[in-house]
Amino acid sequence: MNKKEAWDLPGGGLHFFETSTKGLMREVKEETGIYVNIIEPFSVFDVIKNNIHLTIITYICNCDTYNVTLSDEHDAFYWLTLEDVKNKDIPKWMKKEFEKALKSVK
Repeated sequence: MNKKEAWDLPGGGLHFFETSTKGLMREVKEETGIYVNIIEPFSVFDVIKNNIHLTIITYICNCDTYNVTLSDEHDAFYWLTLEDVKNKDIPKWMKKEFEKALKSVK
């Protein structure tokens, strides 16, 4: 869905009978090599374009390591601070989500 952007987040579709939380943990592990602990659901929104309707669920998570092992789906990664989010050229919806998430966990 985000092939035109330089930025993306780990994620993907759910397997049949897979819960959203299990899918989140699986996708993050597959794409980054990191196990996450889910703190809470954060936001839900719909993306409707190109005859596709997606319901996006974001979660606040933490992890106990910053050692990333990328899958073939990605070729680089960055850990971002709120200041980085404000100054980088990333999609506006991501900026809003990051800013909202960082404010909620303070």
